[in-house]
Amino acid sequence: MADFVYVCVVLLIGFTHIKISTAGDCTDFWDISTEENGRVQWFGVDRDGVMDVRIEVDDALSSECSVASKLGVPFSAREVHFKLPCPISKYQVNATLICSKNETSSRIMRFSVPSEDLIPEHVRVIAITNTSIILKWNKPTSFNDSDVTYSVELVNRNSEATFVQNTSDVSYHFQNLMPYTLYSVRVRAFADDTDGNWTEPIKIRTEIGVPSQPSIKRASSNHDSIWVEWLKPEFPNGPNVTYIVIWKDDNVQLGLRKTNETSVKILGLKSFTHYFIQVCAVNAAGIGQCTDFVGFSTGGRGDISPLIWIFAIAVPVAFLIFIVIPVIIEIKKRKLKSASNSKSARVPMPMSFSGIRR
Repeated sequence: MADFVYVCVVLLIGFTHIKISTAGDCTDFWDISTEENGRVQWFGVDRDGVMDVRIEVDDALSSECSVASKLGVPFSAREVHFKLPCPISKYQVNATLICSKNETSSRIMRFSVPSEDLIPEHVRVIAITNTSIILKWNKPTSFNDSDVTYSVELVNRNSEATFVQNTSDVSYHFQNLMPYTLYSVRVRAFADDTDGNWTEPIKIRTEIGVPSQPSIKRASSNHDSIWVEWLKPEFPNGPNVTYIVIWKDDNVQLGLRKTNETSVKILGLKSFTHYFIQVCAVNAAGIGQCTDFVGFSTGGRGDISPLIWIFAIAVPVAFLIFIVIPVIIEIKKRKLKSASNSKSARVPMPMSFSGIRR
């Protein structure tokens, strides 16, 4: 029993040591973030400590608003919320991490509460194309005598990509946008160290543009047809995309077909012929970039090439002309020569009368 207790104590000590060694302390990285609604957050590795968070202001109208604090908040809570009832705009947050009596770490951050009077007026879209938006607004009336600058924000509602730009003008030209894409735009003003509120977002869709290039995926063929399939354009840039399929033989265009599908079967082709096929995507804005011409060949019935037929006929004919016929002719010549020699042997020799006396 004593041995069992000893083992349990050793395991408990080891577990406690591991737990303590993996926890953070005041020297490990941590930081804070603030929001305009009085929310203060902190982040970093977990540790055994507490947070003292204090908000201070310099221009509060009463002492009750000058300081607000939340003390002894566990680090694991990760955030606290403060009510901000005072009519001021600048705050300073002091956050202190307390790990022990002699071990502390502090962070300071400032933020502003937006002024309700500092807001751009009559924000409107004055021009739009398939790749650009021009936004215009009026200067806040209550700040006519002040130098006002602005931040303009554009958000792609499809990808949530955000673009923010500062300007001193009362208009901004967003360029290099995607065609037929929904965006939201808004404006914020700044003057004399005072931040304004964002205007209400305006949703606007860019005009349509021609589709991007489709991509031929695969094809198959037989003796008189070719079937082709392609992928839709990555960026249709508008609704109702259709396709034009063009095919040619060498440099002569032989046909064109329009379709709403992403595949087509071209009929009436010649056997054992090489064709070139191209696919273009089309919408109301026009014809987009077409694919390159891609070569495909038809086969034949039974997949026997005309060259094979020619070879199959030519070889026997050549054999007949250059081998069989010469052999036959040679045999006939030899027979004729042999017959001629036989006749010559059977003719009697003429008698000599030189020895006859008269």
